[in-house]
Amino acid sequence: MKSSILYHAKIALVAFLLMMGASAAKAQIETRVKLESDGVTYTVFARPKTGATPTLMTLTGTGQITFVVPNGFQYNSFTTINGNWNGQVSRVNAPVDNPNNDYISFGFLQDVPQIKYIPGQETPLFRLKRTSACTGGVSLINDDDPFASPNSIGSNPGNDLSVIDMGNGKLYLWQNNYGSAPACTDADADGLFDFVEDANGNGVVDPGETNPNNPDSDGDGLADGTEDADHDGVVDSGESNPANLCSPNATFPTCDFDGDGIVNSSDTDDDGDGVADVDDVENFNMDSDSDGDGISDDDETGGDGVYNPAPDSDPLSPCDPNANAAACTGTDADGDGFYANNNDPNDNNPCVPSSSANACDFDNDGSPNGSDLDDDNDGVQDVNDSGPHNPNSDSDSDGLTDVVETGGDAAYNQGVDTNPLDNDTDNDGIMDGTEDTDKDGSRDLNETDALVADTDGDGLEDGEEDTNFNGVVNINESDPLDDCDPVAVGPSCDYDGDGMFN
Repeated sequence: MKSSILYHAKIALVAFLLMMGASAAKAQIETRVKLESDGVTYTVFARPKTGATPTLMTLTGTGQITFVVPNGFQYNSFTTINGNWNGQVSRVNAPVDNPNNDYISFGFLQDVPQIKYIPGQETPLFRLKRTSACTGGVSLINDDDPFASPNSIGSNPGNDLSVIDMGNGKLYLWQNNYGSAPACTDADADGLFDFVEDANGNGVVDPGETNPNNPDSDGDGLADGTEDADHDGVVDSGESNPANLCSPNATFPTCDFDGDGIVNSSDTDDDGDGVADVDDVENFNMDSDSDGDGISDDDETGGDGVYNPAPDSDPLSPCDPNANAAACTGTDADGDGFYANNNDPNDNNPCVPSSSANACDFDNDGSPNGSDLDDDNDGVQDVNDSGPHNPNSDSDSDGLTDVVETGGDAAYNQGVDTNPLDNDTDNDGIMDGTEDTDKDGSRDLNETDALVADTDGDGLEDGEEDTNFNGVVNINESDPLDDCDPVAVGPSCDYDGDGMFN
């Protein structure tokens, strides 16, 4: 009972101070609403504005927060975090002032638990979970909102925080909002919301961010949402990095699989097992057994990545160290490094059991892999190919396979083909696979030209017209396939709209 009396006494004091000092008060508290990475939880935060230095002896006397939400927005699980907030004070649906939105106001009850406004930090006030479909963004009402007081129905929506600081005698009031919750869209359907991928919301793929318009940002064959399993935009324990080509698979040419400081394309022993790649039956497995004697290459070379005749045994001799090993008495008639009666079920076919064996001719071009610079004949040399034994690999991660980009003739022809090692051949800001929407390697009527930066010839590059680089003409963008958009000055345009071409 005493604590309740004390609290209400403090409230009375705040009310008196507000009445006496409101005219001289400086508005120094700002708020925002954030959509969490689960795509359904909205959290409201408050923080002191820059320069405001409240102490820890504050008392919040009054408060209200008004959400501006899409029509039909529903929620549950309203939870107070700091202070005591009312789940819903009022709701107005589709007012004539702004019929495209609903307005939900939440009221402040008392400063228990105490709201602490710490300079440079956000303090969460409350949260709720959306139960309806996500049809748009959510914001806190601004003073210039069409439904802000006064409005058509005489209601009083708005944001309010009135804080007295017992430590310094200052009064702090709500002033403005500093952030809103974006729509929960996933443009590339990779399982990550766009606002999670573009964390700072600047429309640019910055270091550490994934591309909201590319489901596999690093081009490693795993969707961004598969690598970031909890979809929070953070590489947690047990997850791989969707912005790192070498995570979790470091077998790509630009990666350093064995961590020796030399990238795979320049490393003669990619897995560091002491057997050179040209002789290794598995370039990316240090426990491979190149001579088939039952002892791994790494164990035969002593684990130091170098074959020393003594004390190491020869990782390429099936009779060392055991002359009675099955591989020693067996045969390798096809020269693939696998031995009959041991680990080769077909000693007359060098592509069995491994099509990546040096003796195998994977693409049937007459040159075995060991001497073939392009094992899969997709027009990308093995040292640059993200999948040297997969013609459908996509080495530049642009959404087009290497063999499609090179036109199927095993060669990159500049000016005719898109570059399989450059995801934006014409440098217009739009990836080749986005411009070639049906991914067939040829330009159709409804596609921009991946070889020409300004497809419609209106003086604006395709990426300047399609500003979000997604291959779709969105609102506030001009059409990169229409030379009369945005300015109808071309000879085939009708600038003045009189029905006659210029």
